[in-house]
Amino acid sequence: MEQFIEKLMYRSRWLLAPIYLGLSLSLIALG
Repeated sequence: MEQFIEKLMYRSRWLLAPIYLGLSLSLIALG
């Protein structure tokens, strides 16, 4: 079960990384 969660976290990290990058860039641009 732990391995499954670790794999899920690892994959979701790659999926969410571009989204977080875009959000942080837009925050910097607005700020």
